[in-house]
Amino acid sequence: MRDWEAPGNIIGYIERVNEARRCNPALQRHRNLRFHYPENPNIIAYSKMSEDGSNRVLAVVNVDPHNTQETTLHLDRGARPGRGQFLYALYDLLTNARYEWWGLSNYVRLDPHVEPAPLPHRAVVTDDRAESRGSMRSASALSATS
Repeated sequence: MRDWEAPGNIIGYIERVNEARRCNPALQRHRNLRFHYPENPNIIAYSKMSEDGSNRVLAVVNVDPHNTQETTLHLDRGARPGRGQFLYALYDLLTNARYEWWGLSNYVRLDPHVEPAPLPHRAVVTDDRAESRGSMRSASALSATS
């Protein structure tokens, strides 16, 4: 029998993942997937956007569960949150860490040993208002750039 209260359990982590799914309309649709272009083949990146465009989620995945991977991630032009060179904020949906990205290409580092569970990815919400911070629904984001 499993002891759900034992040290090292992932209950809190799974609760945060489920909360992120509930609070982000982009994650509730199935036909809104767009892939992006990391330079490292051990990383994949994709995004989803709500129907009205108000909620965008970027997921960056390290497919190597044993090693830290890093890359320059190039966002697909059609998924950009603004025009030209732009500043935007990313908020980690699991840790609430905040990052600022500039333009379409940014550095990402994913360490599978930092996460509390074997889910080596980060899902984030972009927010065009880089100075704002609110609830998980209005602004949450990327911790993929540790």
